[in-house]
Amino acid sequence: MDYSQALAEIKAGRVRPVYLVYGEETYLARRLERAVVEALLPPAERDMGLTVFDRDPSVAELANLIETVPFMGGKNVVIIRGTGLFRAGREEGADQADERLLRLLADMPGYSCVVFAADSADKRRKLFKCVERSGAAVEAAPDRKSVV
Repeated sequence: MDYSQALAEIKAGRVRPVYLVYGEETYLARRLERAVVEALLPPAERDMGLTVFDRDPSVAELANLIETVPFMGGKNVVIIRGTGLFRAGREEGADQADERLLRLLADMPGYSCVVFAADSADKRRKLFKCVERSGAAVEAAPDRKSVV
């Protein structure tokens, strides 16, 4: 999905349960993160409903955050910056954790939203394809249109 399309969709109130924002433009990724948070969490609920990681949490920790029903019936928004889950050539033993994550992302509870932010993503990975089916994979790339 194109970055502009994703942002317009979110601002129109159609927020998907999971996003992968990948590419070299960190500013665009943060802008999309902010749009999701503003669409789903009123300011008073952000302290309780928003969790931000600057590294990959364990799959068990992520699953717990996603599956925990939010306090007072709000939403859970989990942002994971700098994720390595979508890189090519991950270490051995990651497959079992990936399978659990695949099942979780394919059947996200309605009260949770996850935003993964990565510098790059391998589009051949099962996890990437799962995010495309269940949510949106958004490329945060510089505008390459030539100026005439």
